[in-house]
Amino acid sequence: MSNWILADRLVISAFAAILVMAAIGDVRRFRIPNAVSLALLFLYPLHAVFSPHAVLSGLIAFAVVGAVALVLFARGWMGGGDVKLMAVCALWAGAEQIGLFVVVTALVGALMSLLMMSIHRFSLALAFERVGCAHASRVLIGRALPYGVAIAAGGIAVAAALAAQTY
Repeated sequence: MSNWILADRLVISAFAAILVMAAIGDVRRFRIPNAVSLALLFLYPLHAVFSPHAVLSGLIAFAVVGAVALVLFARGWMGGGDVKLMAVCALWAGAEQIGLFVVVTALVGALMSLLMMSIHRFSLALAFERVGCAHASRVLIGRALPYGVAIAAGGIAVAAALAAQTY
C-alpha cells in the first residue's frame, strides 16, 4: 500500500472517529458543537489531496444538501447542528456516495423513530440505566430524537465506502 493511500485512510479514519464523537455528544446533550462540523470541514482538503475523489461533486453535494437542510431547520424540523453535520458529510460523500449517505441516514433515523414509538423503549431505557448509560436511558424516555446519530451513521457508511475504494 502506498504512503498516499495510507495517509488517505488515516484521514478517513479521523473523519469516522469525529462522527462517532458527534453521535455520542448528540445523545448526551442533544447538541452537535460547531467544532465538530468545522473539524470535518477542515479535514476534507487533506482527503481531497490524497484521493481521486471529485472535489467539485463534493462541493455541489454540500451546497444542495445544506440548502435542503436549511429549509428543514427553518421549519423547525431539524436542529442547526444537524444541518451543519449533514452538509459536511455530503461534502465528503460527493456525487459518488451521496445516495449511500442519504439512504443510511434515513434508515437509521427511521429505526430510531420506530424505537421511540415502541413501548419496548422503556425496557431498553431500563437496561441502559442498569449498565451505567444514563444518557442513552434519558434519550429513550424523552421525546426528542438525537438525529445526529443517524447522520453520523450515514457519514460512517461513506467513510467505509471511501476507505474501500481502490486506486
